Amino acid sequence: MLAGLAFFLAGLAHGACDEDNRSLEAYRPVRVAAYLLVAAALAAFFIMSPLLGLSAFLALSTWHFCVEDEESPAMARLATALVATGGSALFWPDTTAAVFASIAGAAIPQAWMIVLQVAGAGGVAAGAIAAIGWRGAAWKAILAIAAVIFFHPVLAVGLIFFVTHALPAQARQIADFGLPAVLKAVTLPVAVAATGAVAIVVLVAAGYVALPIAAGFAIGIATPHMLTTRLGHG
Repeated sequence: MLAGLAFFLAGLAHGACDEDNRSLEAYRPVRVAAYLLVAAALAAFFIMSPLLGLSAFLALSTWHFCVEDEESPAMARLATALVATGGSALFWPDTTAAVFASIAGAAIPQAWMIVLQVAGAGGVAAGAIAAIGWRGAAWKAILAIAAVIFFHPVLAVGLIFFVTHALPAQARQIADFGLPAVLKAVTLPVAVAATGAVAIVVLVAAGYVALPIAAGFAIGIATPHMLTTRLGHG
Protein backbone atom coordinates (compact mmCIF):
# COMPACT_ATOMS: atom_id res chain seq x y z
CA MET A 1 0.00 0.00 0.00
CA LEU A 2 2.86 2.39 0.77
CA ALA A 3 4.41 1.64 -2.62
CA GLY A 4 1.09 2.38 -4.29
CA LEU A 5 0.77 5.69 -2.45
CA ALA A 6 4.35 6.52 -3.49
CA PHE A 7 3.36 6.08 -7.15
CA PHE A 8 0.41 8.43 -6.67
CA LEU A 9 2.69 11.03 -5.07
CA ALA A 10 5.24 10.63 -7.88
CA GLY A 11 2.53 11.41 -10.42
CA LEU A 12 1.34 14.64 -8.81
CA ALA A 13 3.36 16.90 -11.10
CA HIS A 14 1.61 15.96 -14.34
CA GLY A 15 -1.53 17.92 -13.44
CA ALA A 16 -0.02 20.65 -11.31
CA CYS A 17 0.05 23.45 -13.87
CA ASP A 18 -2.12 25.36 -16.31
CA GLU A 19 -1.58 24.05 -19.84
CA ASP A 20 -3.09 24.50 -23.26
CA ASN A 21 -1.79 23.86 -26.76
CA ARG A 22 0.38 26.98 -26.72
CA SER A 23 1.67 27.53 -23.21
CA LEU A 24 2.35 26.05 -19.80
CA GLU A 25 2.43 28.13 -16.64
CA ALA A 26 1.81 28.01 -12.91
CA TYR A 27 -1.79 28.29 -11.79
CA ARG A 28 -2.81 31.89 -11.20
CA PRO A 29 -4.38 32.83 -7.82
CA VAL A 30 -7.91 33.03 -9.23
CA ARG A 31 -7.55 29.57 -10.77
CA VAL A 32 -6.12 28.21 -7.51
CA ALA A 33 -9.03 29.63 -5.54
CA ALA A 34 -11.57 28.16 -7.98
CA TYR A 35 -9.78 24.80 -7.93
CA LEU A 36 -9.80 24.68 -4.13
CA LEU A 37 -13.45 25.71 -3.96
CA VAL A 38 -14.47 22.90 -6.32
CA ALA A 39 -12.21 20.49 -4.43
CA ALA A 40 -13.83 21.40 -1.12
CA ALA A 41 -17.31 20.87 -2.58
CA LEU A 42 -16.35 17.48 -4.01
CA ALA A 43 -14.71 16.42 -0.74
CA ALA A 44 -17.86 17.39 1.17
CA PHE A 45 -20.00 15.44 -1.30
CA PHE A 46 -17.86 12.32 -0.81
CA ILE A 47 -17.87 12.63 2.99
CA MET A 48 -21.67 13.02 3.05
CA SER A 49 -22.33 10.26 0.50
CA PRO A 50 -19.23 8.03 0.19
CA LEU A 51 -20.64 5.42 -2.18
CA LEU A 52 -22.06 7.97 -4.62
CA GLY A 53 -18.88 10.02 -4.39
CA LEU A 54 -16.72 6.98 -4.99
CA SER A 55 -18.87 5.89 -7.92
CA ALA A 56 -18.61 9.33 -9.53
CA PHE A 57 -14.86 9.43 -8.96
CA LEU A 58 -14.30 6.00 -10.54
CA ALA A 59 -16.51 6.83 -13.53
CA LEU A 60 -14.68 10.11 -14.06
CA SER A 61 -11.31 8.37 -13.68
CA THR A 62 -12.28 5.88 -16.37
CA TRP A 63 -13.21 8.74 -18.73
CA HIS A 64 -10.00 10.61 -17.86
CA PHE A 65 -7.78 7.61 -18.64
CA CYS A 66 -9.51 7.23 -22.01
CA VAL A 67 -9.40 10.81 -23.26
CA GLU A 68 -6.01 11.92 -21.95
CA ASP A 69 -3.99 9.20 -23.68
CA GLU A 70 -3.48 10.48 -27.24
CA GLU A 71 -0.83 7.92 -28.17
CA SER A 72 -2.58 4.55 -27.75
CA PRO A 73 -5.26 3.05 -30.01
CA ALA A 74 -8.82 3.59 -28.78
CA MET A 75 -9.28 -0.07 -27.81
CA ALA A 76 -6.07 -0.02 -25.77
CA ARG A 77 -7.14 3.20 -24.04
CA LEU A 78 -10.49 1.68 -23.16
CA ALA A 79 -8.79 -1.45 -21.84
CA THR A 80 -6.39 0.50 -19.62
CA ALA A 81 -9.18 2.67 -18.26
CA LEU A 82 -11.53 -0.21 -17.44
CA VAL A 83 -8.78 -2.36 -15.95
CA ALA A 84 -7.54 0.52 -13.79
CA THR A 85 -11.08 0.99 -12.47
CA GLY A 86 -12.35 -2.57 -12.18
CA GLY A 87 -9.49 -4.99 -12.73
CA SER A 88 -8.59 -5.38 -9.06
CA ALA A 89 -12.24 -6.10 -8.22
CA LEU A 90 -12.10 -8.93 -10.75
CA PHE A 91 -8.87 -10.56 -9.57
CA TRP A 92 -8.72 -9.48 -5.89
CA PRO A 93 -12.42 -9.15 -5.00
CA ASP A 94 -12.19 -9.52 -1.22
CA THR A 95 -9.12 -7.31 -0.85
CA THR A 96 -10.59 -4.67 -3.16
CA ALA A 97 -13.89 -4.66 -1.28
CA ALA A 98 -11.98 -4.23 1.98
CA VAL A 99 -9.99 -1.31 0.57
CA PHE A 100 -13.14 0.44 -0.66
CA ALA A 101 -14.91 -0.27 2.65
CA SER A 102 -12.03 1.39 4.49
CA ILE A 103 -12.19 4.39 2.19
CA ALA A 104 -15.99 4.71 2.39
CA GLY A 105 -16.24 3.88 6.08
CA ALA A 106 -18.97 1.29 5.42
CA ALA A 107 -19.46 -2.11 3.83
CA ILE A 108 -19.60 -2.10 0.04
CA PRO A 109 -22.74 -3.59 -1.57
CA GLN A 110 -22.14 -6.75 -3.55
CA ALA A 111 -24.02 -5.34 -6.54
CA TRP A 112 -21.61 -2.40 -6.64
CA MET A 113 -18.65 -4.78 -6.68
CA ILE A 114 -20.23 -6.80 -9.48
CA VAL A 115 -20.44 -3.66 -11.64
CA LEU A 116 -16.71 -3.10 -11.08
CA GLN A 117 -15.97 -6.73 -11.90
CA VAL A 118 -17.91 -6.45 -15.15
CA ALA A 119 -15.92 -3.33 -16.01
CA GLY A 120 -12.70 -5.17 -15.21
CA ALA A 121 -13.69 -8.14 -17.36
CA GLY A 122 -14.55 -5.78 -20.20
CA GLY A 123 -11.14 -4.18 -19.83
CA VAL A 124 -9.36 -7.53 -19.99
CA ALA A 125 -11.34 -8.46 -23.13
CA ALA A 126 -10.55 -5.09 -24.73
CA GLY A 127 -6.90 -5.54 -23.77
CA ALA A 128 -6.77 -8.93 -25.48
CA ILE A 129 -8.28 -7.45 -28.64
CA ALA A 130 -5.83 -4.54 -28.53
CA ALA A 131 -2.86 -6.85 -27.97
CA ILE A 132 -3.82 -8.94 -31.00
CA GLY A 133 -4.63 -6.00 -33.27
CA TRP A 134 -2.06 -3.42 -32.21
CA ARG A 135 0.64 -5.46 -30.42
CA GLY A 136 3.31 -3.10 -29.14
CA ALA A 137 0.94 -0.12 -29.16
CA ALA A 138 -1.15 -1.89 -26.52
CA TRP A 139 1.66 -2.10 -23.94
CA LYS A 140 -0.16 0.11 -21.44
CA ALA A 141 -3.20 -2.15 -21.47
CA ILE A 142 -1.04 -5.26 -21.10
CA LEU A 143 0.88 -3.71 -18.20
CA ALA A 144 -2.40 -2.71 -16.52
CA ILE A 145 -3.77 -6.25 -16.78
CA ALA A 146 -0.55 -7.75 -15.38
CA ALA A 147 -0.57 -5.23 -12.51
CA VAL A 148 -4.10 -6.04 -11.34
CA ILE A 149 -3.43 -9.77 -11.57
CA PHE A 150 -0.22 -9.82 -9.54
CA PHE A 151 -0.27 -6.78 -7.24
CA HIS A 152 -2.30 -5.57 -4.29
CA PRO A 153 -5.08 -3.23 -5.53
CA VAL A 154 -3.52 -0.03 -4.15
CA LEU A 155 -0.13 -0.86 -5.65
CA ALA A 156 -1.68 -1.98 -8.93
CA VAL A 157 -3.72 1.19 -9.45
CA GLY A 158 -0.84 3.41 -8.32
CA LEU A 159 1.49 1.70 -10.79
CA ILE A 160 -1.04 1.97 -13.63
CA PHE A 161 -1.67 5.64 -12.85
CA PHE A 162 2.01 6.53 -12.79
CA VAL A 163 3.41 4.43 -15.64
CA THR A 164 0.56 4.62 -18.16
CA HIS A 165 -0.79 8.09 -17.42
CA ALA A 166 1.21 10.50 -15.25
CA LEU A 167 4.69 9.69 -16.54
CA PRO A 168 3.79 9.90 -20.27
CA ALA A 169 1.90 13.14 -19.64
CA GLN A 170 4.91 14.60 -17.83
CA ALA A 171 7.27 13.46 -20.60
CA ARG A 172 5.03 15.11 -23.20
CA GLN A 173 5.04 18.37 -21.25
CA ILE A 174 8.83 18.34 -21.06
CA ALA A 175 9.10 17.56 -24.78
CA ASP A 176 6.64 20.33 -25.68
CA PHE A 177 7.78 23.11 -23.36
CA GLY A 178 11.21 22.13 -21.98
CA LEU A 179 12.25 20.99 -18.51
CA PRO A 180 12.95 24.49 -17.09
CA ALA A 181 9.44 25.68 -17.99
CA VAL A 182 7.85 22.58 -16.51
CA LEU A 183 9.83 22.88 -13.28
CA LYS A 184 8.95 26.55 -12.98
CA ALA A 185 5.26 25.78 -13.39
CA VAL A 186 4.91 22.74 -11.13
CA THR A 187 7.50 23.02 -8.34
CA LEU A 188 5.47 25.09 -5.87
CA PRO A 189 2.10 23.34 -6.29
CA VAL A 190 3.76 19.90 -6.17
CA ALA A 191 5.65 20.84 -3.00
CA VAL A 192 2.44 22.07 -1.35
CA ALA A 193 0.39 19.06 -2.51
CA ALA A 194 3.06 16.54 -1.51
CA THR A 195 3.49 18.13 1.91
CA GLY A 196 -0.26 18.06 2.46
CA ALA A 197 -0.53 14.46 1.28
CA VAL A 198 2.27 13.27 3.55
CA ALA A 199 0.77 15.19 6.47
CA ILE A 200 -2.61 13.53 5.92
CA VAL A 201 -1.00 10.07 5.73
CA VAL A 202 0.83 10.73 8.99
CA LEU A 203 -2.35 12.00 10.68
CA VAL A 204 -4.31 8.95 9.50
CA ALA A 205 -1.56 6.58 10.67
CA ALA A 206 -1.49 8.32 14.07
CA GLY A 207 -5.26 8.05 14.40
CA TYR A 208 -6.01 11.79 14.34
CA VAL A 209 -7.91 11.76 11.04
CA ALA A 210 -10.32 9.03 9.94
CA LEU A 211 -9.46 7.36 6.64
CA PRO A 212 -12.82 8.23 4.98
CA ILE A 213 -12.22 11.92 5.76
CA ALA A 214 -8.70 11.72 4.33
CA ALA A 215 -10.06 9.91 1.27
CA GLY A 216 -12.59 12.69 0.79
CA PHE A 217 -9.80 15.27 0.83
CA ALA A 218 -7.75 13.24 -1.67
CA ILE A 219 -10.66 12.74 -4.05
CA GLY A 220 -11.62 16.39 -3.75
CA ILE A 221 -8.11 17.55 -4.68
CA ALA A 222 -7.69 15.07 -7.55
CA THR A 223 -11.04 15.48 -9.28
CA PRO A 224 -10.90 19.11 -10.54
CA HIS A 225 -7.75 18.22 -12.49
CA MET A 226 -9.66 15.50 -14.31
CA LEU A 227 -12.49 17.91 -15.10
CA THR A 228 -10.29 20.61 -16.63
CA THR A 229 -7.18 19.21 -18.29
CA ARG A 230 -8.87 17.98 -21.45
CA LEU A 231 -10.44 21.39 -21.92
CA GLY A 232 -6.97 22.89 -21.89
CA HIS A 233 -5.81 20.60 -24.70
CA GLY A 234 -8.76 21.52 -26.87
